[in-house]
Amino acid sequence: MAAAIASVFYAAPGAVAADELVAQLAAAQTARQVAVLDSVVTGQPQGPVFALVERAETIAIEASALRRWRVKIPTNATFEFEDRLFVAVADLPGVRANIEQRTQRLLLNLPPTLFERSDIQFGASGGAPLSTAPLAGFLNYTLFAYTSSGTSYGSGFFELGASGNLGSLINTASVNTVAPADQPTNRIVRFDTAWRRDDRDGLRTLNVGDAFTQAGAWGRSVRFGGLQVGTNFQLQPNLITYPLQPFSGTAVVPSTVDVFVNGSRIASQPVPSGPFTVNDVPLVSGAGDVQLVVRDPFGQQQVITQPFYASRRLLRGGLDEFQLSLGATRENYGLSSFDYGSPLASGYWRRGISDRLTVEGRFEADDDVRAAGATADFSAGLLGIFTAGGAISGGQAGTGQLWIAGYEYQGRGFNFGARSIWASSQFRLVGDPLSLVLQRQSQASAGLTLGPMGSIGIAWAAQRYRDAPALDTAALSYSVTLLRRTFFTISIARSYGSFAQTSAFATLSIPLDSRTSLAGEASTTSSGGNRSSYVGAAVQRALPTDEGMGYRVRATSKEQFDASVGYTWPFGVYTVEASSFEGSTAARATASGGFGVIAGRAFASRAITDSFGLVRVRDLQGIRVFHEGNPVGRTDDSGHVVLPRLTPYLANRITIDERDLPIDVAIRDREMRIVPQFRSGALAEYDARRQASAILEVQLADGSHLPAGSEVQLAGSSQRYIVGHDGEIFVPALLASSRFVAELASGRCSFDVESAAPKNEKLPKLGPFTCRRIPS
Repeated sequence: MAAAIASVFYAAPGAVAADELVAQLAAAQTARQVAVLDSVVTGQPQGPVFALVERAETIAIEASALRRWRVKIPTNATFEFEDRLFVAVADLPGVRANIEQRTQRLLLNLPPTLFERSDIQFGASGGAPLSTAPLAGFLNYTLFAYTSSGTSYGSGFFELGASGNLGSLINTASVNTVAPADQPTNRIVRFDTAWRRDDRDGLRTLNVGDAFTQAGAWGRSVRFGGLQVGTNFQLQPNLITYPLQPFSGTAVVPSTVDVFVNGSRIASQPVPSGPFTVNDVPLVSGAGDVQLVVRDPFGQQQVITQPFYASRRLLRGGLDEFQLSLGATRENYGLSSFDYGSPLASGYWRRGISDRLTVEGRFEADDDVRAAGATADFSAGLLGIFTAGGAISGGQAGTGQLWIAGYEYQGRGFNFGARSIWASSQFRLVGDPLSLVLQRQSQASAGLTLGPMGSIGIAWAAQRYRDAPALDTAALSYSVTLLRRTFFTISIARSYGSFAQTSAFATLSIPLDSRTSLAGEASTTSSGGNRSSYVGAAVQRALPTDEGMGYRVRATSKEQFDASVGYTWPFGVYTVEASSFEGSTAARATASGGFGVIAGRAFASRAITDSFGLVRVRDLQGIRVFHEGNPVGRTDDSGHVVLPRLTPYLANRITIDERDLPIDVAIRDREMRIVPQFRSGALAEYDARRQASAILEVQLADGSHLPAGSEVQLAGSSQRYIVGHDGEIFVPALLASSRFVAELASGRCSFDVESAAPKNEKLPKLGPFTCRRIPS
């Protein structure tokens, strides 16, 4: 083969002329030669590539280039030539190769099936890094005053919190200043006290103090005080925990794929040629369809539709969550501050065995009851989710069993769900009241969407408890949106068993603007031969999210009248209400708000229910600051502004209005992200730097001004400035001992500025300076 090789040459642009290349290829006849050609693969330039040519035709392409282009290489298709591995074009099905003689380019057309599959990820990452967490604290308050029929009392609910790098400590309590004579209560009652520390990377939370146990599929949550550790997916809010099916398509040429879920566009992404798979598309719960619209550069498009069924009851395959609780049960919650009962232990664990099967195990025990059980949720694909499980308990009541079965389906126009629990007479849970021992609980519901005609819902529930009367309930509802967003709903409910009652309720709501609406209502109830009916009307204006007033006035045919008015301030929400019913009157007033401190700075705000932050823009006053595009306020005389409501563990977008900055101040970025911890403070500081800005007046040696439009460069720097009228140049950061060089049509000249711009002037004008010619 070596004798047949004429030469190895390069055909990249500028290396060998096109005519010369063609001549050499034509003269070679049967000789094989290696050429470096510019490659174009399915319309996309890919740069130089080694090709084996014979008689001016490409017969093989270097294997490494094919792999770089994601081309699938058949088994045993490579061969060696001149110490390089090549793949014959004939061994690549459907490939067409051609050398464009004029441009020396190798043109390749490959069928999409020949490319390796590419994966497109839409899933979110672990999230932005946490912001600095300084020592911070807050105090929320809700003050309540009430008077009715000669009895008056007041109370307050308070929440005190402190936070830092070690986590957050929160305590809640109520104070009853005056109690009604027939309802004596303690003056001060503590509700919850807990210290919490989060491990964001491990998705775990440690809680020391008061907490709830995890109910699971068959248990109930129990209040307790002690130690709790468990999985917390909220530490990464963008993490998708439920299974997501992949969606596949094929692009003939590099294209753009738009992803639609139930008709709503949620993402757009470029894709290379060949088959592709879109992963981690966030889906709504229930049944639906995903459309992949693939558009190529020529405007042609293909639409790929695939159905799906998503359920948040399932965990993704391989994903776990757990919770372990140890402590003592809380007794008389809300009445007593430190009433703790029997020891408690509780454990909970779930795992996605696969994307279609999630299993759960749970146990609980106190000094009387011990219970353990397991359940499984199984996806039947587009048919919905089935649930089955059981539990066993032991204790003074003996050994009991519980069984659970359920099914749910959520579609775009129809949904159905059913669930039933059966328990033996000896089955017990921790905290079960002796008078309400469950024997059977069943429920079912269905809904149907009728498009513009509205929607219908039906529900049924049956409960059986030992030593308690049976109770069955059925309900039917209908709702529809009429003209101009007017909303009408009617519901009918019927209770059977020991308490028989039939009731119907209808409402009509007419919006007047985004916050104001009129409403009408009618109700009738029949029980034991007695009937009660009324009609009523109301007008209300909701409180704004920023600042302003809201109100509500309501009257019914049963001599009932209610009125309330409220006002929202940046530092609190205040409401006053009054009501009259059949001759009796009552009134109450409520005030709520909060105080906070962060990095030594105190502030007042509305109730601090989330995280909060402090932004500093150097020492600049009056700079407008925005959170997610909504105005927060202006910086004070020290350049600070407080952000009272931030979402924990999410990147909160903070921006400032650059128009408020002095002309001699520049910032690196007007936008930043704050990621606070749970109910903690976070710091964010803008890199605002004062610049010694100045206007320089420059003239030539003959006394004329430096020509407008010419360029001046700072010596030793790439920074250039444009000369304005009258030889004036604006320099945003003028340093002492600076030399400037001007580029003129007649040559170059330079001038020196020996001193920096004075700092006591906003924009001084310096000069004139003489630009002296630089000898060539």
